Amino acid sequence: MLAFPSTTGRIHAHVHSRSGWDEIVVWARWKSQWDIIHESEVESLATDNAYVCALCEGPHARIPSLEALWVSHVFDHQFLAWFNEKLARPFDYFHW
Repeated sequence: MLAFPSTTGRIHAHVHSRSGWDEIVVWARWKSQWDIIHESEVESLATDNAYVCALCEGPHARIPSLEALWVSHVFDHQFLAWFNEKLARPFDYFHW
Protein backbone atom coordinates (compact mmCIF):
# COMPACT_ATOMS: atom_id res chain seq x y z
CA MET A 1 0.00 0.00 0.00
CA LEU A 2 1.11 3.54 -0.75
CA ALA A 3 0.02 6.38 1.49
CA PHE A 4 0.10 10.08 0.70
CA PRO A 5 1.00 11.88 3.95
CA SER A 6 -0.15 15.29 2.76
CA THR A 7 -3.71 13.96 2.41
CA THR A 8 -3.92 13.22 6.15
CA GLY A 9 -4.79 9.59 5.54
CA ARG A 10 -7.64 10.28 3.13
CA ILE A 11 -5.95 8.76 0.05
CA HIS A 12 -4.24 5.37 -0.30
CA ALA A 13 -3.00 3.40 -3.28
CA HIS A 14 -2.82 -0.38 -3.47
CA VAL A 15 -0.65 -2.30 -5.94
CA HIS A 16 -2.01 -5.66 -7.09
CA SER A 17 -0.44 -8.28 -9.32
CA ARG A 18 -2.10 -11.57 -10.21
CA SER A 19 -1.82 -13.85 -13.23
CA GLY A 20 -0.71 -11.23 -15.76
CA TRP A 21 -3.11 -8.55 -14.52
CA ASP A 22 -1.38 -5.69 -12.70
CA GLU A 23 -2.93 -2.56 -11.32
CA ILE A 24 -2.63 0.41 -9.03
CA VAL A 25 -5.93 1.31 -7.37
CA VAL A 26 -6.24 4.65 -5.57
CA TRP A 27 -8.87 4.99 -2.85
CA ALA A 28 -10.13 8.17 -1.20
CA ARG A 29 -11.99 8.45 2.08
CA TRP A 30 -14.74 11.02 2.50
CA LYS A 31 -16.30 11.00 5.96
CA SER A 32 -16.78 7.26 6.62
CA GLN A 33 -16.97 6.16 2.96
CA TRP A 34 -14.18 4.88 0.70
CA ASP A 35 -14.30 5.21 -3.10
CA ILE A 36 -11.98 4.39 -6.00
CA ILE A 37 -10.73 7.62 -7.59
CA HIS A 38 -8.20 6.12 -10.04
CA GLU A 39 -7.17 2.78 -11.55
CA SER A 40 -4.06 2.10 -13.61
CA GLU A 41 -4.00 -1.36 -15.13
CA VAL A 42 -2.30 -3.62 -17.61
CA GLU A 43 -2.96 -7.14 -18.82
CA SER A 44 0.36 -8.43 -20.08
CA LEU A 45 0.45 -10.57 -23.19
CA ALA A 46 3.65 -12.24 -24.37
CA THR A 47 4.44 -12.00 -28.09
CA ASP A 48 7.59 -12.85 -30.04
CA ASN A 49 10.41 -11.37 -27.91
CA ALA A 50 8.18 -8.66 -26.38
CA TYR A 51 5.16 -7.93 -24.21
CA VAL A 52 2.08 -5.86 -24.99
CA CYS A 53 -0.98 -4.73 -23.05
CA ALA A 54 -3.98 -6.82 -24.07
CA LEU A 55 -6.33 -4.07 -22.82
CA CYS A 56 -5.12 -1.44 -25.29
CA GLU A 57 -6.85 -0.89 -28.60
CA GLY A 58 -5.05 -0.17 -31.86
CA PRO A 59 -1.37 -0.81 -32.50
CA HIS A 60 0.33 -2.24 -29.43
CA ALA A 61 3.60 -0.85 -28.12
CA ARG A 62 6.04 -3.76 -27.92
CA ILE A 63 7.94 -3.69 -24.62
CA PRO A 64 11.02 -5.91 -24.07
CA SER A 65 10.22 -7.08 -20.50
CA LEU A 66 7.34 -7.41 -18.05
CA GLU A 67 9.03 -4.95 -15.70
CA ALA A 68 9.41 -2.36 -18.45
CA LEU A 69 5.77 -2.89 -19.50
CA TRP A 70 4.59 -2.31 -15.92
CA VAL A 71 6.75 0.77 -15.41
CA SER A 72 5.94 2.40 -18.74
CA HIS A 73 2.28 1.44 -19.01
CA VAL A 74 0.91 1.28 -15.46
CA PHE A 75 3.18 3.62 -13.57
CA ASP A 76 4.44 6.30 -15.98
CA HIS A 77 1.67 6.45 -18.57
CA GLN A 78 -1.35 6.07 -16.29
CA PHE A 79 -0.60 6.54 -12.58
CA LEU A 80 2.08 9.24 -12.74
CA ALA A 81 0.17 11.19 -15.39
CA TRP A 82 -2.97 11.10 -13.22
CA PHE A 83 -1.01 11.96 -10.07
CA ASN A 84 0.65 14.99 -11.66
CA GLU A 85 -2.57 16.23 -13.25
CA LYS A 86 -5.02 15.59 -10.41
CA LEU A 87 -3.45 14.76 -7.06
CA ALA A 88 -0.49 17.13 -7.15
CA ARG A 89 -2.89 20.01 -7.80
CA PRO A 90 -4.64 21.89 -5.02
CA PHE A 91 -7.47 20.03 -3.35
CA ASP A 92 -10.18 21.90 -5.21
CA TYR A 93 -10.22 18.89 -7.58
CA PHE A 94 -11.65 16.67 -4.86
CA HIS A 95 -14.05 19.27 -3.46
CA TRP A 96 -13.25 18.37 0.12
